[in-house]
Amino acid sequence: MSKVHDWSKLCDDLLRSILEGLNTIKDFHRASSVCSNWYTISRTCKQPINLLPWQILFKENSTLLFDPEENKTHEIQHPGVDFSDRYVLTSCSNWLLMIDYNVDFFLINVFTRERINLPSIESSIIGLGQAHFVELTDIISAKKQACLWIDETTKDYVVAWSYNQYHLFINKKGDDSWSSLEDTKCVYIACNKDYKLYVYTLDSCIKIFDISSDCPEEIVEENPYRNHPFRFRLFSQPGEHYWTQRMAVTSFGEVLMIVSLRWLGNKRLFHIYKMNLEKSSWERVDSLGGEMLIFGHGVTIRAPMKDISSLGIKSDSIWFSGEGLWPEIDPYSPYTPLNCGVFDLTTSTITWFKPLDVSFLKSLWLVPA
Repeated sequence: MSKVHDWSKLCDDLLRSILEGLNTIKDFHRASSVCSNWYTISRTCKQPINLLPWQILFKENSTLLFDPEENKTHEIQHPGVDFSDRYVLTSCSNWLLMIDYNVDFFLINVFTRERINLPSIESSIIGLGQAHFVELTDIISAKKQACLWIDETTKDYVVAWSYNQYHLFINKKGDDSWSSLEDTKCVYIACNKDYKLYVYTLDSCIKIFDISSDCPEEIVEENPYRNHPFRFRLFSQPGEHYWTQRMAVTSFGEVLMIVSLRWLGNKRLFHIYKMNLEKSSWERVDSLGGEMLIFGHGVTIRAPMKDISSLGIKSDSIWFSGEGLWPEIDPYSPYTPLNCGVFDLTTSTITWFKPLDVSFLKSLWLVPA
């Protein structure tokens, strides 16, 4: 007669070896939820690296995860957050940066439900002579002015949030309060693992700050973009058109300016501009150097070794969601805010990922760190 084994009592070293041998982050989190002991050991393991963004859709009591590599949708545990009075500002890896109507910030892991509460920002806002509350419109408009970077293993993180464009707040792991940069006049921000904060300002300039110390310092002499503002001018035949732009930072620390265009007849295009350091001028480029760009997150990631052409997953492509991409979009058109897609820079074509259920409260990409 076979013996019954208690899998919850495997020795720590063996269990750690099993968990670190799993190939996907999804399997890793499934295994970590087997029991309390497996979850405890999993927090000491090096997690697999997810190389592709995942589309995640939240409903009141359920969550669906679309894995483009497998072209499959999986139901996962709901993160346990009430989205009716909280707002997702941005995401990084498996973490969401959230804010509620009391202007309380926190990070939450969508798989493990682990939560990291950030220090109160209320005193910092009052110190600027502002009211003790922030209007709902300020929270929503801040979506384009927040960024997050987090290390899955150490939980080191950097959060930046701009209030009314003129006040920029920064918090990182270990800080018991928020640092502030006044009069930055920021339109878009992006941060990376090197503890550098990139700011695109109202006067079209790009500033870079070193935020590794207690007091953020502007990088002046080593900023190649300092005296070269980016101003997009649209030269075309007469006709109705809309456009919006974003800033992105590559994994090599290069700044890209991305312009999203919508023409008459709903034709969509993306233009990418990069600084030519030799000529000290912005030039349009047709390649991302073998990487993929996540439009709403301001970062590039490594492309997969093997293209998944049926879904548009390949190098030199731009991943995006309809939300925040073209604000004037018709809610009854096929390009609704919940829809996500991939733009191929080589062919100027879009592959759309349509939502499984339009009743979902929130749709976004989980982007690898």
